[in-house]
Amino acid sequence: MISKVQSKELRREAILAPRLKLSPVERGMLRWVVLDPGDRVLDANTRDGLMLEYLYRNMECEICGLSTDMEQVKESRSRLQNADVMYSNTQDIPWREDSFDAVMLRKERYENDRLCAILEEVLRVLKPGGQFLLGSPYYPSPLRQLARIFTQEEEEQIPAWKQNKKATLQLLREVGFQQVSWQQGDLLSAVAVGWKTGP
Repeated sequence: MISKVQSKELRREAILAPRLKLSPVERGMLRWVVLDPGDRVLDANTRDGLMLEYLYRNMECEICGLSTDMEQVKESRSRLQNADVMYSNTQDIPWREDSFDAVMLRKERYENDRLCAILEEVLRVLKPGGQFLLGSPYYPSPLRQLARIFTQEEEEQIPAWKQNKKATLQLLREVGFQQVSWQQGDLLSAVAVGWKTGP
C-alpha cells in the first residue's frame, strides 16, 4: 500500500524524470568529470539547468552556473534554490580567481579569439589542481570530409567548433591547461579535458 505522502513523492519523481534527460555532450562530460562531495562546480553555459540539477542530486556538489539568457537564469534559480546561477557572459565570469574545483563548458560556435578569451577566463576561476571539461559535438574525420564535399568549405574556413580534436587540444595547451586529453563521449560527441596545475 502506498501512503499519500509516498504517492506525492512518486508523482514528483515522475514529473522530474523526463526533465532530467541530458544531452549526449552533457552525459559525456559527467562521465569524465572527477569530483568529490562538496566540490564547487561551474556550468559555464547553463542552458536548462539539468546538468546542475544532476550534479546537485547525484554528486552532492556546490553548484554554480552562468547563462546569457535571463529566462534560463530565472528557471534555474526557481528550480534549484541551492544553486548560484548568474546572468553573465562567459568571457567575464563574475567569480574570484581559484573559485572552482571543476568547470564544464559546452563548445558552441565561437570564433577562435572569443574561445581563447573564454578559456583564459575559465583558467582564472579554476583552483590549482582543478579540472576543465569542454564538451563538444564531434564528427569523426570521414563525416567531416563528407560535410566538406557538400558544403564546399576549405579547411581554413571551417569554424572553430567544427575543427578536429588536434586543433582543440592545441588551443587548450596554448591557453595554459596541462595534462590535456580527448575522451570520446559517444559516436558524435567528445570531451576535451584539461587541468590547472598548482602554483
